[in-house]
Amino acid sequence: MDRNRIAGPWYELLDPFDMIMLDLWPMELLEHYLGDMEDFLEAESQKHHENIETIIEKIRSGELTTPLDPGQMPPAIEYDHHRTMMLEQFANILRKSFFTNLYTCLESRLTEECYLKDKNWRSAVPQKYCKNDVLTQAMQYLIRVQHISFTLGESKEWGELQGCRRLRNCIVHNEGRLNNQYLDKDELEKYISGKPSLSLSGDEIIFSRDFCEEALDTMGRFLVTVLVASRSWLSKQAE
Repeated sequence: MDRNRIAGPWYELLDPFDMIMLDLWPMELLEHYLGDMEDFLEAESQKHHENIETIIEKIRSGELTTPLDPGQMPPAIEYDHHRTMMLEQFANILRKSFFTNLYTCLESRLTEECYLKDKNWRSAVPQKYCKNDVLTQAMQYLIRVQHISFTLGESKEWGELQGCRRLRNCIVHNEGRLNNQYLDKDELEKYISGKPSLSLSGDEIIFSRDFCEEALDTMGRFLVTVLVASRSWLSKQAE
């Protein structure tokens, strides 16, 4: 079994027993949370759009009159229009929060795997990786010290995670704004330009539901393949 090239959604990679044994419950919870969050946002957006359509129909029928100034929006429509714009901003805040929590969950689960093998695992990380990010440190420990069967260079998800890392750092350290204050601006800009599910409004990074789902699948898939490689009893079973 090539654990760097497993196909299918991350939650279909293992049966329920294996998912329990690998403690993937937090990832499952995040998946359900994302669905509930997006359903809520969609319902709120739909409500305001329906209100606007209702008001437009009333104007057409003569039940409501429009302002004398042709450039002025009817007050009733203006309220729902404003709420719709505010909802888009709120949705971006929620999606950024979801993404950073997802990334933190991945970091936490991989470092927990390292602690299960050695409580002092950080001191065993090769010196040249000690100043790297948490994910890199954890993976270098598992590969170089614990000798798990996993090759970072052959993992599509690991390459994707480098863009996710820069994106997460921009949110945490620069409020999700891609400006000259962010040191990895050029690299992150290149990552965003290759992602139809991400966009820029001025210097603000705009997240979509699609991107959150893509990130969840990427991180879930990566976590499963690493944990399968890390647990010899499961590795043998999966071959």
